[in-house]
This record gives sequence, structure tokens and C-alpha cells, in this order.
Amino acid sequence: METKRGFNTIPIWVRAGMTWNVTPDELEVLLGGDDAAIGKMFAEAVRAGKAYPDGETYIPESVLDGENLRENLTSGELDELAEKSWDCYPER
Repeated sequence: METKRGFNTIPIWVRAGMTWNVTPDELEVLLGGDDAAIGKMFAEAVRAGKAYPDGETYIPESVLDGENLRENLTSGELDELAEKSWDCYPER
């Protein structure tokens, strides 16, 4: 899709229902609260298939009201996204 600005992609923040399988050591990192370490660990978990979508996923209304989407999508496209949520249950 080409956007109003001519880009081929638009970053859209979503709330994703996911499962993240963690080891006891990874749980300690999560409980430790180091955002950088958690972010790195999560990215690695996604790449390794240890974190995957398996629940309701949607775009929050606050994101739909944001400047990024208003500048790049038509009002009809925004309305359509506002009405959607997805149950993401991939075959595992």
C-alpha cells in the first residue's frame, strides 16, 4: 500500500495478546525491571519462536487518533481499523 506520503509501510502500534515462554533465569530478568534487558530478551524470544501471538490483538483508539495514522490513512481506512480486532492463534 502506498500511503499519502508515498511510503511503502506505516509503523502501527498494536496491543497484542501473546504468550512468552520464559526460563527461570528469564523470569528473574523480567522481575528485575531493566527495560533494555527485557526488550533485548523479548526480541530474541520472538526470533526464536518463544514469544508468539495467540490472543486478541487490536489497535488502541489512542493510536488511531494519532498524527502518524491521520497523516497516512484515509478517514475510511481509520474507521475500518477502529472496528477490527484479531484473534491471533497460529498453528504451533
